[in-house]
Amino acid sequence: MDQNKSALPDSRMTEDAVSWYLRIQEGISQTDFRAWRQWLAENDDNARAFDAVTEFWQQSEQLENLPWPTDLELVADTYDGSVALSVPEKSIPSLRTHKTGRRVWLAIAASIAVVSVVSVILLQRPEQMNANYRTAIAEHRVISLEDGSSITLGAQSDVSVVFDKEIRHVTLKHGEAYFKVAKDISRPFVVAAGTRTVRALGTEFNVNIGVRDIKVSVVEGRVRVEGPAPEPTDKRSGQESSTISNLEPGDVLDFNDIGDIGIVSEVDPILTASWMDRRLAYVGASLESVIADVNRYSTTELIIGDQATSTLIFTGTIFSDDIGDWLVGLEKAFPLRIVEVEGHGILLIQKNI
Repeated sequence: MDQNKSALPDSRMTEDAVSWYLRIQEGISQTDFRAWRQWLAENDDNARAFDAVTEFWQQSEQLENLPWPTDLELVADTYDGSVALSVPEKSIPSLRTHKTGRRVWLAIAASIAVVSVVSVILLQRPEQMNANYRTAIAEHRVISLEDGSSITLGAQSDVSVVFDKEIRHVTLKHGEAYFKVAKDISRPFVVAAGTRTVRALGTEFNVNIGVRDIKVSVVEGRVRVEGPAPEPTDKRSGQESSTISNLEPGDVLDFNDIGDIGIVSEVDPILTASWMDRRLAYVGASLESVIADVNRYSTTELIIGDQATSTLIFTGTIFSDDIGDWLVGLEKAFPLRIVEVEGHGILLIQKNI
């Protein structure tokens, strides 16, 4: 047991973890949320302590069947905690009331339960994480990972996560995701999107898989986009491959899966993350790409009826919960007809067709 003591977080760290957990359950502000994320990123022990507390609370229903003392046992108990338990029972003064006895019993039992469960969680923690996450139409989901990182998954999106001792690997199969990566120099964090790999360390970035292209946008820190994307089980994915692009805050790389290196341009970081507030913002985007995004939020499919319509360039903001009004405005701004086809969706075609 002594060999494992260094692996356990100290009491102050555990107290901080409990404090953060309770505050989050009650609801916290954006400022407090950032402070919590910063606390998690300070060191690995903070994240491990928070994970242990979270898992303990999730398993706390198992404590309901603990052998609590009877009322008679509580009355007979005279221990007040003033002397060590190794002192013979006869030398312990009788200074307790029934109510005080019950409090001490509960405190002792709860402490033993917390220490036992947290220790088991920390010492028997799985070395590998394999999970898949999906969202439905118009659904967003925040995924907290075991290393302190998080993924905000956009509507109709799909990711798989494979973590082990050597690498943290995420595959975005389709849709959009915003990544907040906790620093861990010993384990690279890579995201596979199409044929490329996005490598990050302590950063925030967004990946969007569109109908014809993939966009990687950096909000904070730096990322390296490499190719081709390795398999999650390929340990070489933890090593450097041929570098395609190094991106800094405000950079966005737009590439496709047919071998093109892609184009790096600039974007306002606020626009990059605006979709999480259900504002889909675009600057000079093809209507085909815009409609592909909107369809992940629309219960009625939008269908582009001709090539000329798909190549129209759109700049503006779409509120994902107000798509109907946007279509009305789109019909006024472009030479388009918006036709509802019963049982099929909404058709967008040029007026002269």
